[in-house]
Amino acid sequence: MAGNLIRRAAVGSPLTLIPYAVELVTPAAEVIAPRPWSITPETVMSRVTKVAPLLPEVGRAYPRNSIEQILMPFAPQVETDESDESIIQAIDMLPGLDEESAKAVRETLAIHGIHPIPVSGNYNENLHQARAGEICVGEVVKVADGWFSNMKVYRKALVRSA
Repeated sequence: MAGNLIRRAAVGSPLTLIPYAVELVTPAAEVIAPRPWSITPETVMSRVTKVAPLLPEVGRAYPRNSIEQILMPFAPQVETDESDESIIQAIDMLPGLDEESAKAVRETLAIHGIHPIPVSGNYNENLHQARAGEICVGEVVKVADGWFSNMKVYRKALVRSA
């Protein structure tokens, strides 16, 4: 399984979906098919093994010389004054809007750090909700968007088994 390579640091928040996440280093597609300039998990671990003997805190950050896998999407932190209620209200409006208006609402949500949950792979109860009357096992496909920020899942993605 490949995913985004995320930089985590002590300056990040422990309360985000990916604790201490501060930056997207390499997107999943590039981890799977690296370009010559891509930073890959192997590159990170090569650097860690060279630096860890000199800086013990680096070794503590990568126990067992491995990169922790977290099954959550990443979104950079965005400061916003919008309340959770207004964000939920905007999300609730989307299905009834025409394409142009829906695009404007999606762009506004993105400005405030709210993004659609990417749906690929297996069912994840933290991110997905099975369509009414169904049980999801294994691979899933999206029926309706879910929405998240770096701090929380506002609405789980509605999914069905593939």
